[in-house]
Order: sequence, then structure tokens, then C-alpha cells
Amino acid sequence: LKPGVLSSEFTRLVHILSNNEIDDKYVCPEYLKALIEHVRPEFKGNEQHDCQEFTQALLDELNCDLKRIEKKPKAKSVCSPLLPLFCKKNLQSLIIHT
Repeated sequence: LKPGVLSSEFTRLVHILSNNEIDDKYVCPEYLKALIEHVRPEFKGNEQHDCQEFTQALLDELNCDLKRIEKKPKAKSVCSPLLPLFCKKNLQSLIIHT
């Protein structure tokens, strides 16, 4: 795999889910599954797998994928959609003062 492909697909799915950009009533992460199958053949096919093992493998592969990226993009400064009541400045002061 090219560096960044797995992390880009994972980011795309998280963005879709966090911004309610679901066209239908479901999301089918087939491309992410295919990428995981490529780097971790033990997850090929439709057999049932342990969720913890799959999650650990996904996180390990995301870590490896991100480390292989040579030109890292500049991080954007954004508030999390999960914290709509806090702006970045208020969140930083909340963290600093506690």
C-alpha cells in the first residue's frame, strides 16, 4: 500500500459518520476492509473475528501507515464536533485551569 492510503480511508469514514453525511441509513466500509485484508490476511473473508483483535490490528496498521508518510500535512485547528459548546479557546483554558 502507498503510505497514507489506510489512514485517508479511515479519516474519510470517520468524517462521514461524524458529520451525518450518510446517504442511506447505513455505511458500508468495504474499501477499509479490503485495505485491512491486504495488510492483515488473517482478516480475509467473511469469517467472524474477535472485535478486540480487529481493532488492535486496525490501530497498529494506522500507526504504521502514519509513520510511513514522508510529507506530513499541516494539522488543522478545529473544534471537535463532539464538543459543540466549547470553542477552541475555551477548551484550552478549561484544560489549563483544571
